[in-house]
Amino acid sequence: MNPESGDDPIERVKAEIRLEAARLGERDLLIRRDPPQRGAADAIVGDGIDRARLDYRIGELTDLHHRAFVDAAFRTLLKRTGDEREMAAQVGLLAAGAAKAELLGNLRFSAEGRRIGTRVGGLLPRYALTKLRRVPVLGYIVDWCMTLAGLPLIVRHQRATEALFAAGDQAAAEADRLLSARIDELHVISAGLGDRLQSTADELGGWLGRLQATAQELGSAGIAQRVRIETLENATEVHRGRLDELDFLRQRLYALNHWTHHLTQAVGHIESVATERRAALESTAASIALDAITNDPTRAARNAVWADALFTRLPERGSVLAIASGGDWLALLAARGAQVSAAEPNAVLAAAARNGNVSIEPAAAREVLSRCADATLDALTLLAFPSAARQMPIIDLFAHSHRVLRANGVLLLAFAREPAALTDALIEPAMPTPEPDLLARALAASGFIDIVRADAADGTIALFARNASF
Repeated sequence: MNPESGDDPIERVKAEIRLEAARLGERDLLIRRDPPQRGAADAIVGDGIDRARLDYRIGELTDLHHRAFVDAAFRTLLKRTGDEREMAAQVGLLAAGAAKAELLGNLRFSAEGRRIGTRVGGLLPRYALTKLRRVPVLGYIVDWCMTLAGLPLIVRHQRATEALFAAGDQAAAEADRLLSARIDELHVISAGLGDRLQSTADELGGWLGRLQATAQELGSAGIAQRVRIETLENATEVHRGRLDELDFLRQRLYALNHWTHHLTQAVGHIESVATERRAALESTAASIALDAITNDPTRAARNAVWADALFTRLPERGSVLAIASGGDWLALLAARGAQVSAAEPNAVLAAAARNGNVSIEPAAAREVLSRCADATLDALTLLAFPSAARQMPIIDLFAHSHRVLRANGVLLLAFAREPAALTDALIEPAMPTPEPDLLARALAASGFIDIVRADAADGTIALFARNASF
């Protein structure tokens, strides 16, 4: 080659490199994808447990799923978080096909759940229905009937699901087609780039060793590009497999939602019928009980003797909570100067016992005692003790009584023929009467002292006890 010629090889190579760089600069850049930002939900403030709230609707708890549902159940019903063993056990029940109402009922009606006393509207009948489904033969018949009744909705839901999945498949196919086209374009670009770089390296190989090294680096870049393309293809295959799994999960979820809706309707109907039936029974039984106590000739004398014994133990204008007692007992306490509040589990009995001096709440003993603050009462009277004992275990009843009474506060228990006791006798199964000695031992174990019997002249059993200091 003549060095004096005007065609300098090095200048010619430089010109071609500049041209190729200009062409690469004119190509469209790939879209930049920013990394996902950290959301505000990642920040944890406190334990998230509302310990002051005790009333919920069941829909507030069943909208969540899997571990989120189980965690919310522990926080709502037990006011704490579950440990890993407890969480795994409850999630395992869900995976085995257990209903959410069954898990909520297991937690709510456990010993710990009863102690907390969270109220979930509509939970009890749903929980009873889930337990009914586990009864051999009968549970299968209930499931079969509910499923048969929902067949038309299941078929319509299936057709809608198939249409939705077909649309999803079409969108996925279009995405795959565009992705394949992009991969082919990258293949062509990579092949052309490799050929051009190789040609440039061969032409400059005899003139400049540094250009040879640059060509080798560019070749390595082409290999890396091919590796990235292969990785993208593998990711595409994985994506297709996950789409298939997602279709299956959606189908199962839609079927479960349909079944849950049908079950909710059935439970609502059962609840309505049961509520009406219970209200009718309680109203009839309460009327009979009120009529019966008007013919009790020993009632006035019995109440007067117990009131005399009670007021010898009370401070002046002491506060008294009377549960499941007749209106004459409340009037007698108010007339002697006590600050009386009362509760009756039966609404008809509560209305019959009302007078201007006493506030009467239509509520069960468990509910009233759970709302009472610690050490706020001077006396607690339970003249219809069997009626109160039906609503909660006797040990729990005594523990609540010890908590709400002040030091030296008085507890009066009696097995009198009060309206609440007579109403329960008409509509509830018979309950054996605990022995007085056994009750006295239970009172002593619960923190009461000076336990004495004060049976009435007609033989009605009664016990007085004094609350020990905390």
